[in-house]
Amino acid sequence: MATTTKEPRIVRIDSYSGKFNLFNPDQVYVMVRVWLPDGAPGEMLSAEWTDGKEPNIDNLPPSEVVSLIAKKRSRDQHADDKALGIVAWCRVNHAMLDKLWAQDQVARAQKRIADAQALIVELTDNYIDIEE
Repeated sequence: MATTTKEPRIVRIDSYSGKFNLFNPDQVYVMVRVWLPDGAPGEMLSAEWTDGKEPNIDNLPPSEVVSLIAKKRSRDQHADDKALGIVAWCRVNHAMLDKLWAQDQVARAQKRIADAQALIVELTDNYIDIEE
């Protein structure tokens, strides 16, 4: 019997837009999500904003995005018990969430640097350092 290893969940933040309201099908909303690590009480925490009203989440750590989502859910979307439990867990574990997120951001940046360095070498070898 083959066993598969499950990829651990990493802490990341993303957003996407769409028309999520059947009663108002022309309105575009933006969903902001914080994906949580293994051991969290849920896979993610999310909230939606009307397009153009969403917060700027660029380079914000999870602890700050969780606060934005918690405010939005408590004000407009009446957070359920599960969401309240996830928010409470995130607040207790904010340092760990921010650290895991930052580690992933560093790894992604290091990969972009390595890819850029490989491209520089390829361009230099193939187009700059050639005999004319």
